[in-house]
Amino acid sequence: MAEVTSTAGTATFLPMAIAYGSLILLAGLSLYFCSKMFEKENAVFRS
Repeated sequence: MAEVTSTAGTATFLPMAIAYGSLILLAGLSLYFCSKMFEKENAVFRS
């Protein structure tokens, strides 16, 4: 069997860790911000 190689190469650990870490951090911050905004009733029901 021939080994399948990609022309783009493989990703090293550090850039993948940075990408996934920033993704998780941004997702957590956005969830925190949304929960804080929805605690205020006037942010949801604006008249």
